[in-house]
This record gives sequence, structure tokens and C-alpha cells, in this order.
Amino acid sequence: MTHFVRKQKIKTRKNVLASRKKLFLRIFLIFAGFSVLFFIVKFSYVFAKNSFKNNPFFAIKSIAISELKYTQNPEFQQYLNFKIGDNIFNFDDKREEKFLLKKIKSLESVDIKKIYPSRVKIKTKERTPAFYFETKGQIFLIDKFGIIFKNISSQDLIKIDTNLLSNKKIFYETVEFSKKLKISYPDLFTKIREVRFNDKKNLAIFLKNDKIIAWGKLKNEDFETKLHFLRLIEADLSNKKQDFKEIDFSFCNKNFDYVIVR
Repeated sequence: MTHFVRKQKIKTRKNVLASRKKLFLRIFLIFAGFSVLFFIVKFSYVFAKNSFKNNPFFAIKSIAISELKYTQNPEFQQYLNFKIGDNIFNFDDKREEKFLLKKIKSLESVDIKKIYPSRVKIKTKERTPAFYFETKGQIFLIDKFGIIFKNISSQDLIKIDTNLLSNKKIFYETVEFSKKLKISYPDLFTKIREVRFNDKKNLAIFLKNDKIIAWGKLKNEDFETKLHFLRLIEADLSNKKQDFKEIDFSFCNKNFDYVIVR
């Protein structure tokens, strides 16, 4: 009986080993089959791509670029690593997108699409400038994140003092201030020519008609109150048919008792 049991165990063990061998063999054959298929596909792709690269049928016939407002077209095209007549397979679209974003600061995003066999479509999204500043006779635009890019005109933007660029906190506060002012008092916003800060970090608003509004500190809790008083003062002066050169909130207290009108 003991001999019979021993024989059964040996037989069972042999069957298990045989099953494992078959399983390993199947896995190996499947892996080998996929490997061969992968190399065949890759070789075919490389062969076809190399064949296409030398085929005039895939020469680029048109490059369509979406409308650019703040980026000069010649500047954009000088950074393209492909041109009309080049083979459409000879450049990497993703690498080209990264290169353009690195070189042209006015671009927020770029999407290059190859439309086979011979067309390229480039869709761009430009940064939206918040202000502009001038230095050494050149105009630079700056977006809400503080990204600076060169331009040929101010695009009817508000001018800021270059000293403002060195203080990121005040710059971001100024961006938020201008956004709120544009929503709450659009008539005033369109009249602004320039904003400056003095040594005490008080904001001064220079209007296009050479009038000045000395806003004072940029405090969120004071914004609506100052705007309310500003409207009241302008309405009162209009009713009296009087004009002003400057409205100064710099010295007023919490009750706005000392607003100076000159």
C-alpha cells in the first residue's frame, strides 16, 4: 500500500512538472511571437518612413499659421525648422512646439498638426498682456504672470513703471486692481494712461487727459469705498461744472475725511 501511494505521488509530481513545462513553453512562444511581430512592425515603419522621406509626394506645399496679434510673423517663421518644399517627415512636431515656446515668449501654447501628405497647420495661443513698459526706446508687453515679451506697439494698454517689475507682490496686486477696476468702473479704466508707485508704495493713476488720481495703498477692503467716493466727487464736480487736476486719497483716514481735490 505504501509503495502504491509513493508511485501515485511520483506520477502526480511528474504531471505537475509537465504542465509547468507546457505553460512556460506557451509563454515563451507567445513572448517570442510578439517580439518578432514588434521588430517586423518597427522595421516596416522605419523602412516606410525612410522611403517617404525621399518621396517628393510628401514635400510640404502649405504652412497655415493662425492669426498672430502680439507676435510678429517674420519672427515666428524664423524659428520654424521646416519650410515649404521640405519633407513632412523630416521634423518632429512635438519637439518643434517646445522649441517655439522656448524661443518666443509671447506664445502661451502651440499645436502643430501634420495633414498628410503635404500640409502643416499651426494653431497658436498668445499670452494676454496686462500692461506695457518702455526701456531704451523699446516697448515690452507683460502678462498677468509677469512674463515679458517684446512688441512694436503698446496695443492701447496701460503703461507701468519699470520699478514695479522688481516687486512681484505689488505687481500681482496691481494686476488684480486693474482687473477689478475694469469690471467695476470701465469708463475710468479706458481713460488710464499709466500707473506708478512711489517710495511709500502708494499707487498713482495718470489719466490720458493728464489728470491724476492718487489712489494710495492697494488694500482690497478699501477698493469699493474709494471707488464710491471717487464717483461722488466726480459727480459733485460735474454738477458744479468744475474740473480737477488731482484727486488724492493718500492722506485720508478710515472714514475718508481727508480726500484732497486740487
